[in-house]
Amino acid sequence: MATKHLSADSRYRGIVLTERELSLLYFIHEAKVLSSANIHLYYEAVSDPVRTRRSITKRLKKFTDAGVLVQMDDGGRGHGKGFKRYFYRLGMRGFDLLYDEKRISQKEYQKGKLYSTTYKLPSAHNIALSSLITELAIKLYFTDKDLFGKPIFSKRGERHRLFLIETGKGSPTQIVPDWVIETDERIVCVEMDTGTQPLNTLTSKFSRYRKVAEAGDKPIHVLFVCDNERTERGGPRYRERRVGNIKELMALDVKWPKNLHINVAGGERGGENLYRLVEELARERLAIFEDPLAVANHWLQLASKASKNHHPIESLNKQEPTVLLHAQNISMLVEVRKSATYKVPFAVIPVMEGSVRDHQKVRKAMAQISEWNRTNPWDEPISLLLIYSDSLEMSFDVLGIADDCPIYLTNLEYAEFAAENPEDGYPPLQYVKTPYTREVSTLL
Repeated sequence: MATKHLSADSRYRGIVLTERELSLLYFIHEAKVLSSANIHLYYEAVSDPVRTRRSITKRLKKFTDAGVLVQMDDGGRGHGKGFKRYFYRLGMRGFDLLYDEKRISQKEYQKGKLYSTTYKLPSAHNIALSSLITELAIKLYFTDKDLFGKPIFSKRGERHRLFLIETGKGSPTQIVPDWVIETDERIVCVEMDTGTQPLNTLTSKFSRYRKVAEAGDKPIHVLFVCDNERTERGGPRYRERRVGNIKELMALDVKWPKNLHINVAGGERGGENLYRLVEELARERLAIFEDPLAVANHWLQLASKASKNHHPIESLNKQEPTVLLHAQNISMLVEVRKSATYKVPFAVIPVMEGSVRDHQKVRKAMAQISEWNRTNPWDEPISLLLIYSDSLEMSFDVLGIADDCPIYLTNLEYAEFAAENPEDGYPPLQYVKTPYTREVSTLL
């Protein structure tokens, strides 16, 4: 690994830094102040050979002694009396290093050296954000990519060219993501939500992101990460409700720019969702979901193979076309014949975890199916079947429910396993009891 030698002078001892350590310094520069917990996580992941916690602490002390970093603490106010949490910001020599290595511009260099001594300890919001970015940096490291090195652009939102736009008569309205990651193919904007912003503020953000997308060429993916565990109202159920509320904000009739995609995830899934948007191989795994009909057909082939020893799962698209098939939201209709006289029809929609676009498709389909079931009581009620990529996506997604529209979930992993083991029968289903709870279904 390439190294940078920081020679001794009259004030500082000499020190040798690796490229990954330079990236860590750049991360601290962008975060302004970074917790020792996140620095330790980063070091433990990227060090080769692996460093112990004790050796990492010694390494950080060497940086502070050399003037590269400055240690800060919260005086024991964070986790109880007498227990200090430690944080680090760049020292003057840290800014010198980044500027000499062309990691920061002259303007950033001068501004950092001027104002870094005024940096305060990070808020709960900023701690959650830096933890998310640390998680992403570690995930990318294991694919031999550096989140803080070329060709990836990874900075706080205010540093990106797109995020000062004009609305109205010359009045600048700024939308500033918490973090921006740009690759050759897309721009990913991170919005860390700790539950303190009113929902109407988020609605305004949606409209401003639409204007940004219309002004740019690259696809823009906005990820809202709901991390409420550090707030007084926190907890898993509150976090899930917050995810659901944000997904419901977008009006059903909104005009989407073709290159704008909005996702919402809970804090425990934020890192995985962000990685999926940034990492090329992870995107390729889910590229099939850009063609919902292809996903539905793939699932149908697997499900038909799995059920070949039972009453098969069949497509209704050619046999019994209905008004539902003209709805753009529904990919296909299938049915399972439980016996010669009893059949269970499903409207199939492939969805991706957290996607607001897919959530809107599901909301529209629920209304259509509810209306169909109410106005055709003599037919077997149609259920809605949502297909995910894997069981984790299926488990963590937050969904709405509607009267007269039973909702079931499955995923391609289930179908692939069932196709390989046809003696077990149909792919497993989960029934959606509430937006936050599911149960194993015995329907099939």
